[in-house]
Amino acid sequence: MFAATPVWADLARDARTTRIVREEGNLVIENELQFERDKDGKAITFKTGIQYAPSDRIQLLLEPVFWERQMPKDEPDASGIGDTDFTVAYLAIGAEGPWPAIVLAGKVKIPTADNREIGTGKADYSAAVISGKEFGELDLNLELEYETFGSPAGEDLKDQFIYTFSLDYGVTENLSLFAEVFGNTSRADGEDGSSAVLAGVEYDIEINKHVNPFISVEVGTDELITAKVGVEYTW
Repeated sequence: MFAATPVWADLARDARTTRIVREEGNLVIENELQFERDKDGKAITFKTGIQYAPSDRIQLLLEPVFWERQMPKDEPDASGIGDTDFTVAYLAIGAEGPWPAIVLAGKVKIPTADNREIGTGKADYSAAVISGKEFGELDLNLELEYETFGSPAGEDLKDQFIYTFSLDYGVTENLSLFAEVFGNTSRADGEDGSSAVLAGVEYDIEINKHVNPFISVEVGTDELITAKVGVEYTW
């Protein structure tokens, strides 16, 4: 089977891997339309990702959700502007020989949502350690994240530990397969932690070195189906 290094689009997925770190001066802008469906309903989200590398070790990622529509089965639909994530990532150790790269990341959720059915109106904060290593066309990553939530009135949200193990395999320059195993502790009394496995496929069309449309579909054991279509611009 022919295999070649894929384009690896989708900033949201890259943010959970050491691929979040790019070359100094690199600027990426990505527009993405996402469709989700599970046993509780459906959702449509339009968001933009803006990533800039002021150095080879530091990455800045801003992800505003310009529009979101949630369509739960047993409740009224809700739509509006969503929250905004801002992430700072630092390459602490580069991959060398048999040793993986280590990235430290901090993220804040800025409460920009204009509908309380979409956002809590409170900021959330998280810190993560990501370890990743490439083996030819196979990219393996492990992310350990600790998140603390701003509790809206009438709720008392607990801090949460989250883990994600992911693998990406470049079948060709344009086609890649990916899978994730992830889980988290409970963030509210009376709730249990959760875990799931997902698998997906992504196809990229590299028009030129600056423009890269992509489409992806993923299915999880938690009955969540996600489809994304987007365009990534790189300078």
